[in-house]
Amino acid sequence: MFMSIKGMVFKIAATLAICAASLGYFSVFVPINMDEFNQYHGIICHEYQGNMFNSFRESCSDYDLAIIPGYFLPLRTFAYVGNVHSLLYYPLFKLWPAPSSARLLGIIMLFIQAILIWKIFRIDVLIVFFLLMSFMPYAFQHLVDTGPVSFQTTSIFLICYLSRKWAASLAFVKGWSWRYACALGVVLFVGVWVKLVYIILFPAIFILIGYFLAVNQGVWRDPKRLRMMLRDIGILLIISGVLIFLLLNAHERSGDRYYHEFLAAHSIPFSDHAVMGRHLCTLIKYFTNPLWSAHRIFIIDKEVTMTGLGLIALVVSFLIFSVWQLRAQRIKIGFVVLNLALFTMTFLLMVKNQRVESMHHVVLMYPFLLLALFYVMARVSAGKFMYFAAAVFICINSFLYFSLTRMAVSEITHPSLVRLNDYLNKNYSHDSIFVNVSWGMYYLKALYGEKDQCVLYMEPFDRRYMLALDPILGRTHRRALFIGRVNALSESFFEQHYKELKLDFDTGTWRVWY
Repeated sequence: MFMSIKGMVFKIAATLAICAASLGYFSVFVPINMDEFNQYHGIICHEYQGNMFNSFRESCSDYDLAIIPGYFLPLRTFAYVGNVHSLLYYPLFKLWPAPSSARLLGIIMLFIQAILIWKIFRIDVLIVFFLLMSFMPYAFQHLVDTGPVSFQTTSIFLICYLSRKWAASLAFVKGWSWRYACALGVVLFVGVWVKLVYIILFPAIFILIGYFLAVNQGVWRDPKRLRMMLRDIGILLIISGVLIFLLLNAHERSGDRYYHEFLAAHSIPFSDHAVMGRHLCTLIKYFTNPLWSAHRIFIIDKEVTMTGLGLIALVVSFLIFSVWQLRAQRIKIGFVVLNLALFTMTFLLMVKNQRVESMHHVVLMYPFLLLALFYVMARVSAGKFMYFAAAVFICINSFLYFSLTRMAVSEITHPSLVRLNDYLNKNYSHDSIFVNVSWGMYYLKALYGEKDQCVLYMEPFDRRYMLALDPILGRTHRRALFIGRVNALSESFFEQHYKELKLDFDTGTWRVWY
């Protein structure tokens, strides 16, 4: 008993240490990108009444949807992004309203994945969590979540877990098997609600669910179990289908229906070899140079690196060796083959979709690869090759993390953004209207500020926006404070229209006129 308590304390301490080290690294070495916070637009509008004055770019009503005509609800935070992550982040935001807490949410989601993988494969949750955090391209996308991706990737492991439980309940003729079908239906709906690109994962998801039902031989030989399974499949399809239909058929304020956003994605025909080849090269570089996972923050100039090729070679050799070991021990490898096939199939579907071009799209297929890897880890005896592969994996990813600390930062993600936001909150909150005139600061300022703040987004700021701003200034009795990158507004414009303004704060990249 003493040893079990001691072991539990160690695991808790080790988990907290991994979280603290990861959060510390990302806070110090990885500047923020404004798109990390656009998924929390619901909080921006709910928590700050003054932000409701922003009826311009990214206004609080821009992305409302009406499931019932005439009754609009804040179901989205962007044209093709739902408000789910606002709900997930809100409790954490109330406890710790700071940019680092948004990245902590990514760590929490990775830990949830570790728990699900432990439930599925019985691999120590601390080992799984450490490996997930060590996997730089994967972890980076969860902490700097510009997708958003963290729920969607986590949902694949959740679907795998629920499918196993569903198949097991059918095997033992448990009366509550329908509950797993209900849960799966809701998960599929929420995945689509998070972001429409999730629909690309549907073929792989349904094949994965079907695999667990197909290998459950007892169901097919027992008429009663078969009827239960068919009933549950019907429940799953009805729940997911109805909810997804209601969401996609909802009206936008323009009168269009939401599903038009998905149809706007252009599918590249396989016969168009030139376009298909160029798009394939665009996506392949995320594997041949894992540093491209950080392209929203840092300037990346190489498409192929030795670390990328080394990581690919390590994964391929590990899978080949492990599968050979499993075959020698007469352990089934169907699950490995299946998930590698789903990984490949999903990648080909992404290649066909022209709008899939960033790492936050590509990372959505990584869970299938991870399922294959953790399956063999759980079944292959830990030997010299296993320890060698783990050591090489950690070394490569450590080098990738180190490489990020030496890379040039993109102008729009300048490290001064958080410092600038803190300066604005301390000096100007009560008598100012914050007018963002260039991309990069709006979501950060609107999400993390004083309770009475009013934040607008007017880019590019011209006479049209100036005329719209004047009534707001008169109604609120506040002064305009302009936030923008260097050369976002010309000094002559200020001299002509806002003679009392002066350059107040200059980081070299960002400026404030007040």
